[in-house]
Amino acid sequence: MSSLEIIGQDDLFSRVRPAEAVEALLAALADGFDPADDLPRTRYDVAGGELMLMPATTSRFFGVKVLSLADDAAERNIPLIQGSYLLFDAQSMAPVAVIDGAALTALRTPAVSLAGVKHLLMGSNEPLAAVILGTGLQARHHEATLRDVLDGVRGVEVTYVGRSNPGELGSWAESGSEAADAALKAADLVITATSATAPIVSAKQLREDAIVVAMGAHTADTRELAGDVFEGATVIVEDIAVALREAGDVIQAIDEGFICRTDLVGLKDAVRMQTDRQEAERTGRVVFKTTGMPWEDVVVAGSALAKPATT
Repeated sequence: MSSLEIIGQDDLFSRVRPAEAVEALLAALADGFDPADDLPRTRYDVAGGELMLMPATTSRFFGVKVLSLADDAAERNIPLIQGSYLLFDAQSMAPVAVIDGAALTALRTPAVSLAGVKHLLMGSNEPLAAVILGTGLQARHHEATLRDVLDGVRGVEVTYVGRSNPGELGSWAESGSEAADAALKAADLVITATSATAPIVSAKQLREDAIVVAMGAHTADTRELAGDVFEGATVIVEDIAVALREAGDVIQAIDEGFICRTDLVGLKDAVRMQTDRQEAERTGRVVFKTTGMPWEDVVVAGSALAKPATT
């Protein structure tokens, strides 16, 4: 049996830069992995919240992420998400690593967000105006990933929009304020990373050619985007079947008649169609709606095992 590596939060982020996590996901898709083949994740009600199991397999590794999602985490003064990832080597079938599950989620979630729209962001050297709705850890990880991906390509100007400013954010505007509306209207890229269950962004707040990434809502009855954000847009989802089951933003926009199922483009197809010229030729809005899928964890976990921690 191979030795079992224990990879904590700091170790994980020293092994895999955010941009490297993005590239690992894109490489897996380019090498032929199909998200439609992903294993189903399951949720169980447990005392104090939910238990989530997320198994996945690739040709090199397989594994499972086990997470707890706490009810009323803030009131109980505990993290919302806690857990571990157990990674196996597919050839030896032996467990090879245990990885901090919350840290893995924090790394791969923004990597997915940027993987879906990277080709749209790389076609210019003009500064990118980005708005991130939300001020929590995921919002800040999205900024870090965005800056790492575009490092040396173009500058990034980020405005956070939220109900309060934790204090360390560079540029911040209060939700619903004139400053927030102005930032949204000027943004090339809008990322929603909130706990909202009802729409917080509508089409009238956005540029007609804005790139929108929505990742906060992940159940059929919750959403961050109004249906009209999708109207006339190119709509990318990780996997069409998963989106129709879990992506409330998409499900409700379809129910309201703003888009049809046939309008959806799976991430694998979107990546295959990506070219350097696509940004110049693009007209209209692009919306990338994510819910998170197990295959993304095993890909990023495998990339962490492939290289030692830096010192």
